[in-house]
Amino acid sequence: MNGTKIVFDICAGIKLLDGKYNLASLGDDIDHAQQFTSVIVAPLDNSVEKIAVEIRRTTTIKLPDCIVAATAIALGAILLTDDQGLKKLVWPGLKTLAL
Repeated sequence: MNGTKIVFDICAGIKLLDGKYNLASLGDDIDHAQQFTSVIVAPLDNSVEKIAVEIRRTTTIKLPDCIVAATAIALGAILLTDDQGLKKLVWPGLKTLAL
């Protein structure tokens, strides 16, 4: 996963911190991946906002999760998630990895 970008949703981050998941299972180079969390670390700019609004308008995904997904899409990153709704979300440019 060298050079890979990963966006963590809050559920995934909490479970990782609690030791319920092991990032090593994602690949040997996980330590070299760029890691983001939506809004907390990655900025909420116009591109993220536009994507989030469109996802919210056309799905039943709640706005905070739309922002998380939109952040991953805008960054060209993988969304690492344990959220059931985000696991099922199919959207152009969205790459998810379920925990």
